[in-house]
Amino acid sequence: MERGCFERAENERIYRKFFATVPRAFLQIVDRHHLGEMRVVDVGCGYGHYLIHFGPGSIGLDANETSRRLAVSIGLEIVDCNVEDALPIPPESFQAAWCANLLEHMVAPHLLLNRLHRVLAPDGLLVAKVPVIPPWPVRAGVKMLGRPLGYEASEHINAYTPDTFVFTIERAGFKLIESVSLDLGNPQLQAITSPITRRFGASITVVARKDPAFVYPEKRLDNFDPKWMENSYR
Repeated sequence: MERGCFERAENERIYRKFFATVPRAFLQIVDRHHLGEMRVVDVGCGYGHYLIHFGPGSIGLDANETSRRLAVSIGLEIVDCNVEDALPIPPESFQAAWCANLLEHMVAPHLLLNRLHRVLAPDGLLVAKVPVIPPWPVRAGVKMLGRPLGYEASEHINAYTPDTFVFTIERAGFKLIESVSLDLGNPQLQAITSPITRRFGASITVVARKDPAFVYPEKRLDNFDPKWMENSYR
C-alpha cells in the first residue's frame, strides 16, 4: 500500500479487493507445482495479484494502463500487450503460464492456447481458471439467494462446464494433471473427490502439461486448411 502509485486509499482498496482475496486453492497449486520457483508468464495479469507469487523472471501481460501502472509501481515486470492480437514472446521461453478469468472473454480462446503452447518449455505447465456453468440445482440455489453467477457476466462471450474446459485445454496440446473447483482445504481429499466436487463449483482451475509432440490429427488437417496457424504465434 505504501509503494503503490495511487493515493493510499486507492492502493488500500485495490489491495483488499485483489491481493488480500487470492484464493487459498491457487496458493496450494503454487506450492504443489513449485510455481514460486518458476519463470511464469501471467496472461491478463491485472494488478499483479497472482504474478507476485511466481518465481524470478516472471512477467505479466496486460492491456489496461491503470492496472499496469500499479503493478509496475510495486516492482513487477509488465508488458503492454493485448493478447487478442499477439503474444510478443520468444518460443519456449517460460516454464509455466497462468491464465485466470480470461478465456471466457476471448474471441479466439483456442488461438491463445496455441500461442501459449508455443511459448512454454517442452515440459511447461499451463494453469488456467474460468467460471463455469454449474449443475441446475446449484444454479437454482444461487438464484434463490439472489447471487450472481460468474459465467453470466455481460462481458463474457464463452461459457464452459468443467468437462468442456478440460476438453478445450487438451485439444490445444496439453495433458491434464489436475483440476480444482471447490477448495476443501485438504489436498489429498481434494484429489480423491475431484471427479465429483469439480462439478459443483462456480469456477474451475486446470493444471496441464504441454505435450511437445502435439500435432493436429490427420482428419483435421485433411479437412481444414491449417495455414492460419503459420501466423498465429505472433
